[in-house]
Amino acid sequence: MKTYQTKLKEKGTIAEVDVVLGATISFDQFKEAVENAMEKAEK
Repeated sequence: MKTYQTKLKEKGTIAEVDVVLGATISFDQFKEAVENAMEKAEK
């Protein structure tokens, strides 16, 4: 997960974060968490 956090900070958007091989499920969970957080922040 720290790799995803670092990449998100570097890239700026979840769409630009590279998927780490063998970690598709955790990436999907990370992506969902980020999207949920962004939605809540917008409200």
